[in-house]
Amino acid sequence: TYHNLLGALQTQPDPPVTLLRGFIAVGSHGPAAQFKPAYDLESTLEMRADPRSPYAIVVRDRKGKTVVAYPFWMPFHDDDGHARATMPFQLRVPQLPDDVRVELRGPNGTLAAFDRAAKPPVLDVRASLALGNTVHVTWTAKSASGGPVVASVATARTTGRFVTRVYETSANAADIPITKQGDGAIVRVIVSDGGRSTTKIVTVR
Repeated sequence: TYHNLLGALQTQPDPPVTLLRGFIAVGSHGPAAQFKPAYDLESTLEMRADPRSPYAIVVRDRKGKTVVAYPFWMPFHDDDGHARATMPFQLRVPQLPDDVRVELRGPNGTLAAFDRAAKPPVLDVRASLALGNTVHVTWTAKSASGGPVVASVATARTTGRFVTRVYETSANAADIPITKQGDGAIVRVIVSDGGRSTTKIVTVR
């Protein structure tokens, strides 16, 4: 799930990837699609490549030239084989270059697109232990375009996995219950401007 992808603590070095996700729907007027916020992560690749598929992620430079394309298999059925008109997709592709346009192409052309900025969002995070075992987390984030960002907050014990506590909020603060262990707890904030992301990790003692 998206929550697990954001909450996974990587224990071994992984290559930088960009997580692309969204929905594709098919109907009487043809397919339609929507991108959800993209994230830059260190993770394994997951592309479900299929050169015969009519669906592909196409990356273009500012002159419209194709930089790279990732055709991918898109099933329109659930795990039990039942047909579904709308299905989510998620792809982890090699980290995309800066300042490009990312398109989702379908059988009849471009279904959805977003611009990937030349620079990632700027992020500052502060966290302090409040009353009891609660962490007060605040963050300020600004995208290169000045547009909106969404933030997700995860916590972990010093020897544990991250658990997502706040998911894709437009707020800039949260009070999060934690269980301290050893030297304290770890808080991770990741913000996305829709096309790329920034992550910061702080330790609360």
